[in-house]
Amino acid sequence: MLRRLAGVRHEVLTACRLVRSDDGRAAAAVAVAGVRFNAWDETLARWYVATGEPMDKAGAYGIQGRGALLCAGIEGSWSNVVGLPLESLPACSARSATTSSCAWKAKRAGDTLARPKEPHHAQTS
Repeated sequence: MLRRLAGVRHEVLTACRLVRSDDGRAAAAVAVAGVRFNAWDETLARWYVATGEPMDKAGAYGIQGRGALLCAGIEGSWSNVVGLPLESLPACSARSATTSSCAWKAKRAGDTLARPKEPHHAQTS
């Protein structure tokens, strides 16, 4: 995968969803950022893979780590490329009428949404 990214621009799309814990109202957003990579040689690619950093990354690089050395520039949100588009959260919060005092969960694409469990009431005999 890294070989295909060398010297080209690609887009990173990240979805997030905020869900109110009190009533389940939700809002979602998708952020798009462009990432341009330098053209690099096989030696640099092999070194980067040997670090182990790309092994658990969706795009085979971590822009927040050593993968930044491969990058020529980002057009848009850096936090989107990392995995959570922070700039999208205030608008999602407003659309779901969530205030800072409400508990919320950020949902990234592919995650399972965990709804709050109903309180358990012990039965008395």
